[in-house]
Amino acid sequence: MKSLYRSVLLPIVTLALLSACGTSAALPTPAPAATPLSTATATPVPTATPAPTAEAATRMVTHALGKSEVPAHPQRVVVLDAMDDVLALGITPVGAANWVGSASGAQAAFPPYLDQRMLAEIAWLGDNKQPDLETIVRLKPDLILGRTTWHEAIYKELSAIAPTVIVDQKALGGWKGQFLAYADALNKTAQAQGMLDAYEARAASIKARLAQLSPAPEVSLARFDPGRIVIYERQIFAGSVLEDAGVRRPAGQDADESSREISVEELAAVDGDVLLVVQADAQNSTLAELSGSPLWAQLKAVKSGRVVNVSFDVWVGGWTITGANLILDDLERHLLASAAGQ
Repeated sequence: MKSLYRSVLLPIVTLALLSACGTSAALPTPAPAATPLSTATATPVPTATPAPTAEAATRMVTHALGKSEVPAHPQRVVVLDAMDDVLALGITPVGAANWVGSASGAQAAFPPYLDQRMLAEIAWLGDNKQPDLETIVRLKPDLILGRTTWHEAIYKELSAIAPTVIVDQKALGGWKGQFLAYADALNKTAQAQGMLDAYEARAASIKARLAQLSPAPEVSLARFDPGRIVIYERQIFAGSVLEDAGVRRPAGQDADESSREISVEELAAVDGDVLLVVQADAQNSTLAELSGSPLWAQLKAVKSGRVVNVSFDVWVGGWTITGANLILDDLERHLLASAAGQ
């Protein structure tokens, strides 16, 4: 599939580049800078290059696939993964692709938890696994950001359009490393570090407050899809945020893994004092079938009325500084506020 994608799209990119150079048709003007999505303030990426002098127009950025000379202050950014990290840094990209695993089941262009008025300024480039290269050419970006998982195979094509920085999220330690790598490419490392520092401080505060509860609740996180049940462990995005906030997990979920599918007979594995439920499509979830079963009725969280639905787009699709802070919002609301009201 990757080879077919390359063989079809490389000629398209080449032709589009030639067309772009030979036409005087008006193209989109740079979008205005967005208001940062977090009030958090300013972490150095290990490979970050020194800030350029005031006279410097470009700077060299080291990334997963080599080095790229990028504008010192990019104005027309295309982002192909974790687009709300760019928005959080106060930059509205001219184009973006995004994971389309929306809770609606449809090809929702961008995460529903973002400001939709702001998103109207951004060209939709499709699924991040196969972004629309022809549209990227027409947008005339001065920087392209992507991820090895999806974009290593088309790095040559992307680099022919504009300076391209590709990050390896896994090698960088997860979503935080990707955020810092994007910030390095955008020359906003100090700002990103401050936002991560604020997130860490907030998570530590929640951890301290949870520790004061007697006892602190054991929290289960499970996804219910048609015909399957998935429990989430520490390595998944949401699991890492729960760990940062010191949330106690059931023994079967407190593993250094990402997720695993279980059978209905193993439903006890989702048990906890609180059960956080994720559903990609609540209308077609296996949860409707389970809710009347004896196995479901025996769960502690069910007996105590502490089964809580949380956003699929945030808890499964977030993977960004914005998504992480939204999860902390949920923890304060569903663990701390509810405990205070008891």
